[in-house]
Amino acid sequence: MREAAKRCGRKEGSGGYLNSRADVTQRVAEIRSAMAKAAENDAATTMVGQCRSSDIDRNDIIMGLTDMPSARPRPEVKGVEA
Repeated sequence: MREAAKRCGRKEGSGGYLNSRADVTQRVAEIRSAMAKAAENDAATTMVGQCRSSDIDRNDIIMGLTDMPSARPRPEVKGVEA
């Protein structure tokens, strides 16, 4: 608290006095919760950025379905013999 008091332009020994005040303690708690929330948002953004995006379009689905064997056997189609 001494460092914080000096940064605020107060005497070095007034840190304990400032810390004992209810309004100062409340404001410090608000700032800490805001910092924690910002850190949580940054961590979530980083995690989302690390996830791999899947780019599956309509053609990929169609090609995947045509590669699968069908449940029904296809009738043999005879071609034209010359």
